[in-house]
Amino acid sequence: MKFKTSIKTAVFMIVFLASAVMFALIGLSRYTDQLRTEIEAEVTAVEGFAQTLSEVSADFQSTRLVEMSFRLKPSHDVLATQADTMAHLSNRIERAKTQISALDGMAEASDNLRQLAAAITAYEAGFAEVVASQERLGFDETDGLQGALRSSVRSIETALKDTAEPDMTIKMLMMRRHEKDFIMRHAAKYIERLNARVDEFRAFPGSYYKNISQRARIGSLLTSYQNSFNAYAEEVTQIDDHYKALDVIEAAAEPVLAAMNEQTTARLDMIHASAAEAISTANANALKAGLGGLGIFVVVAFFLAIGISRPLSRVNVVLQKIMAGDFSTPAPQSRIREVSTIATAVEELRADNEMKDRLTRDISEVIRACAAGDFSKRLQVEGASGSFAELGRGVNAIGDAAEGGLGDIRQVLDTLAARRSDPADARWSERYLQGDRQRSRQPQ
Repeated sequence: MKFKTSIKTAVFMIVFLASAVMFALIGLSRYTDQLRTEIEAEVTAVEGFAQTLSEVSADFQSTRLVEMSFRLKPSHDVLATQADTMAHLSNRIERAKTQISALDGMAEASDNLRQLAAAITAYEAGFAEVVASQERLGFDETDGLQGALRSSVRSIETALKDTAEPDMTIKMLMMRRHEKDFIMRHAAKYIERLNARVDEFRAFPGSYYKNISQRARIGSLLTSYQNSFNAYAEEVTQIDDHYKALDVIEAAAEPVLAAMNEQTTARLDMIHASAAEAISTANANALKAGLGGLGIFVVVAFFLAIGISRPLSRVNVVLQKIMAGDFSTPAPQSRIREVSTIATAVEELRADNEMKDRLTRDISEVIRACAAGDFSKRLQVEGASGSFAELGRGVNAIGDAAEGGLGDIRQVLDTLAARRSDPADARWSERYLQGDRQRSRQPQ
């Protein structure tokens, strides 16, 4: 049994196929848009993290510049600036932590960020130690250990003016030279040299002094100067160590920042590469779906058009031949239900007209045979229906009746002919015929 369908069903199939293709393309388009949106959001997040890292790096460099300014000229204004810079830096570190927690594939950068945050915390603590040391040293020459050293220097220099020995003044000038060399260069050798000059100063004989009281007083001022200088030198050495520690922290933080920048750049490159690949795949799938759907649509539409037009064209040919009296071409078959119905009706019309034409020819032939005295011919009407079939059966009935009647007459004539050849039968026939003539002459 061949599968048949209607034009309506076929058209609905085409519409359904076109709708399926369109929905597939719309779905792929929405998927591509969603993918692009997700990628853009991820890129924006990574770029935001990279921007925060750049701000962290800039703020960290700013802290170093403020640190340098404080080192060259300590002041409370510089400390206030440093406090603001450190506050901004801490805020950006916290923002970077929040941003990186929302990013995938950045575990190594997250570890580096923790290291950087620890380094900045250590830097802040180290700078606090610098400030504490600087406060002990004093922000200028009149404050802290600097002020004490200056005061002790002035005191002993004033006391030495009352002495008449130039060696003591020269020795003091040598100590002041070592002091200034240390202030300029922060070298430990100048501490040793100054202490050596102090020992040399103490070795001066008592004759250099006016009296014991002056010697005791100058000795006390010298001790105060030496202690002030040593305290100052010790604090300077400590603050230098603090600054060196800050340099170490910065040296450790810089490669961490550089590594995080490289990791962020690599992550962006990977996102762009994967995005390009995903979008290319989606576009390729959309193209395949579109071309595949178009191909199937064209094939189905083509076969539907052929399935409708070709049988109808053959039906038209069959009808034209029927009109011309040619009933030899059968109507086509079709799997389209409506076309099949038309073809069946045309085929019935062709068969009916073919039967009528055949019966007409057969009837003419039978009539000609009857006219020639041959009543034996019959029409073939088995399986036929319709008015022409009934007419054929009537002609056959007439032929049967005519053939039966004429057969009886022929039999009588043959019998008579046979009896006329017999003398006895001949006399009986003559008497029968004469009696028959006489009876026919009598009045009725």
